[in-house]
Amino acid sequence: MKLVTQTNGVRVRLGEMRGIRLLCESGFDALDYSMFHIRGMRDDGSVINNSQYKDHARGLLRLADSYGLTFAQSHAPFPVQREKDKLFNEKMKDVIKRSIEFAGLIDAGIIVIHPAYYKHKRFERNMEFFLGLEPYARDYGVKIAIENTWVCDRKGRIIPDILCSRSAEFKKVIDCLDSRYFTACIDVGHSGLVGERADNLIREMGRRTGCFHIHDNDGREDLHTLPYTSKLGWDLILKAIADTGYSGCFTLEADSFFMNLPDEAIPAALKLMEITGRSMIKKINSFRIKGEADE
Repeated sequence: MKLVTQTNGVRVRLGEMRGIRLLCESGFDALDYSMFHIRGMRDDGSVINNSQYKDHARGLLRLADSYGLTFAQSHAPFPVQREKDKLFNEKMKDVIKRSIEFAGLIDAGIIVIHPAYYKHKRFERNMEFFLGLEPYARDYGVKIAIENTWVCDRKGRIIPDILCSRSAEFKKVIDCLDSRYFTACIDVGHSGLVGERADNLIREMGRRTGCFHIHDNDGREDLHTLPYTSKLGWDLILKAIADTGYSGCFTLEADSFFMNLPDEAIPAALKLMEITGRSMIKKINSFRIKGEADE
């Protein structure tokens, strides 16, 4: 199992290339390239949005390769669609297509894409959206991982029934798509926000799961902080991962842990993240060994 972390936090704090270099020096096995900064197909400050995006991809590959690392995953920008916002939706179609292409250029085998929130016909409209992306996944050699997520209404109350937020509909979505081009990304922090325990979601999804997002929260806010610093039940979660036989990337999305620290403290914070992730993988392996011994 590879220990992975996303690039978004260090990009925001230190700039992309400097931040990725620091991640490479922190002991992670691979990287998850975050594309959250892409918001339109124009030159709005993102290299991916202009004519130099292929050169930028080659530069990222050279940097990671100089440390013996790869980009094992990637994450498309979001939200992917907005209800009754035709201009935004047309723009994001191009953004998501470019994101899939860019994931292929950096050899990231998986790109995580959120489902859209719709009040009506959410299953049908999301399926139409994802099926429309299948040709791009095929052409660029990338598998799309659909993530369980959540949204809030204008008063900040959690809406629990967005597509894929709960296991029953999540399974239905994945089972209706071609497994050569689609898989599930389980975000362990998001599940509790909509009232389903992460370990239950993991067991229900089983071998449909192609990747994880690992972070902690208090069950009320999407904190994206370091595991063991908030309230998730990590022994239950890690045992569930072990019991499903999952052996892919173990990807930390815990950047909020260090975002307010001074620059000088970030290298130590990243090392603490790496040590914590290693400990969690070790525990998964111990649960797996114990389970095999009990059979």
